[in-house]
Amino acid sequence: PTASTSVPAMATSAARAQLGANRVLGVTCGDDLARARRAVDHGASYVAFGRLYPSNTKPDAPPARLETLREAARSLPVPVCAIGGITPARLPAVTATGARLIAVVDGLFGADDIELAARAYLRGLGPYN
Repeated sequence: PTASTSVPAMATSAARAQLGANRVLGVTCGDDLARARRAVDHGASYVAFGRLYPSNTKPDAPPARLETLREAARSLPVPVCAIGGITPARLPAVTATGARLIAVVDGLFGADDIELAARAYLRGLGPYN
């Protein structure tokens, strides 16, 4: 079975050893491409960057840049995930970086109509599905 977990970059090797090779292991890297490279070297299945935009979920998280996301997507051999304040209107800028995963919390669960919000994200991601 496939399961997923996300850990800080410094714990990647230990998490990979405990989870085994068949589990998905994501590492959050803020705006730090060097951290992402180390995480990949130590077994990360994907790396995440963010918060890219102001976020209600983690308002105090330090900002990450779209350029970091772009460089990661261009240079790393694993999928890149965008996190933080991503709305359907911001999807074109995010997907233009080459990131192929997005993480959304408040954009869905903070919406008055979750189904309507989910449909808006799906429409925005249509070219990538």
